[in-house]
Amino acid sequence: MYWAFKVSGIAGKLTGHKIVYNEHGLGLWRRRYHRFIIKFLSVFADKVITSCDKCKYYRGIRDKIKPNKLQTLYNSFSNDGCEDNSRIFTKLKKKGFIIGYIGRFNKVKRLEIFIEIAIELIGKIDNFKIILVGDGPERVLIENLIQKNNLEQFFYLPGFCDELLKYYKDFDIFILPSKREAFSIALLEAGASALPALAFDVGGNSEIIINKKTGYLIQDGMIGELVEKIIYLYQNPDIKIEMGQNAKKYISENFSIKKRINKLEKLYKKILSK
Repeated sequence: MYWAFKVSGIAGKLTGHKIVYNEHGLGLWRRRYHRFIIKFLSVFADKVITSCDKCKYYRGIRDKIKPNKLQTLYNSFSNDGCEDNSRIFTKLKKKGFIIGYIGRFNKVKRLEIFIEIAIELIGKIDNFKIILVGDGPERVLIENLIQKNNLEQFFYLPGFCDELLKYYKDFDIFILPSKREAFSIALLEAGASALPALAFDVGGNSEIIINKKTGYLIQDGMIGELVEKIIYLYQNPDIKIEMGQNAKKYISENFSIKKRINKLEKLYKKILSK
């Protein structure tokens, strides 16, 4: 997809079309020749849209794309079908305090951190459950770590699911332990479902989570601090609900599909008028 995307841009320019690139990731995996190609192609682009300001920063610093070529246009999310989890009492809720994650099972997500969280929470939170929804190459590793530490009673791994929104309503909080993130759709979904989110302060997470208002931004790698915040929200359900409501309002006001479409239309009109 990387090469197809870039080649199509060259073809478009050669046929006289306006060119707009979308850069959704931080691109930290890219090697020097990748960055050279992106810098070269950006010369022919009319605009390079980035998914968040952190992505925009890296496109300027690492790929040397000129500032006037770059524009942040946040990913959007429709909250149709999202339910306010604070008003729902499901069978899963009866099992206790639910900590949730939805996403890929790969190394960058650092899902092994949930093992450490579980160990720390034993004896501090009564009847908690960690639900990890998704699939990927790290799934077997996580399952083995759960078994090795005798934590089966605290975890539920339902696997890949097409209907993700039904899980958000069961969660009390959402945790994203990634070591890298651009602009997480999962955080948008969690917020739209009235969930406080806890994530490390990496990538574009700070552009979605308002620290201490819609969730918590944790210094990267500070698992002890993350556990403290989990316990705090467990002990203070009113604050947890208030944070979730703040998150829902913030997501709906700032990251709606309608808002993104309006900005795209204005951008395209501006480009075509040149």
